[in-house]
Amino acid sequence: MFHKETETRLVGASMKTIKVSSGIECAMICTNDNNCCSSTYDTNLEHCSLFLECCPDKEFSKGSQTIKKISGLNPPLKDCSELPAESCSGVYVIQPENGPSMTVFCEMDTDNGGWTTVQRRYDGTVDFYRFWDDYKTGFGNIAGEHWLGNDNLHFILRQRSYQVQFDLEDFTGNTSYAVYSTMYVGDESANYKLNLTDYYGTAVVLLVDQGYNGRRLNKIENGNGE
Repeated sequence: MFHKETETRLVGASMKTIKVSSGIECAMICTNDNNCCSSTYDTNLEHCSLFLECCPDKEFSKGSQTIKKISGLNPPLKDCSELPAESCSGVYVIQPENGPSMTVFCEMDTDNGGWTTVQRRYDGTVDFYRFWDDYKTGFGNIAGEHWLGNDNLHFILRQRSYQVQFDLEDFTGNTSYAVYSTMYVGDESANYKLNLTDYYGTAVVLLVDQGYNGRRLNKIENGNGE
């Protein structure tokens, strides 16, 4: 199996480049080559470049796609922790137990990887002042700034006990983190009630001390609310 990302190409020295007619053909060539872990297909030139590295650097390239070989994922992933350790950070499809399939960003470079990203917010391109239905279903660009969605978060968290980590950076580049050993979010009938336990980290105790633990999400009506 393989993971595909459009409008990007791999940067660096490839093992070889061959001419093929499609991205699928390029993916199959890499899949069947034991030395190939990732590849780039240029739709304009019909060039398939094979790479030994599993996670080489990428850059934007219109009309190109990157293809990463992945160990067999059957049944589907329940969350990002089930990805093989050699997987790259990126967008994947998961399906929580007894829940719908959903697209998520898997962070594989932080603390041994396997993190299912709930929120990414770093450059202000997405407005997070939203109404109830937006937070219910999720919004933004999964590969960029986004909120995964309260329903999706509930489906994931009800499967087992999960740890949550907040990675923070201020406008001057100072970083900190906050970890809670367990996190649970109720369903819509419970107004997505949040429960957190056992904090540690270098950041201010973000949510518990500020009164968010045990809190329900309030509806935003006429642009007002929490």
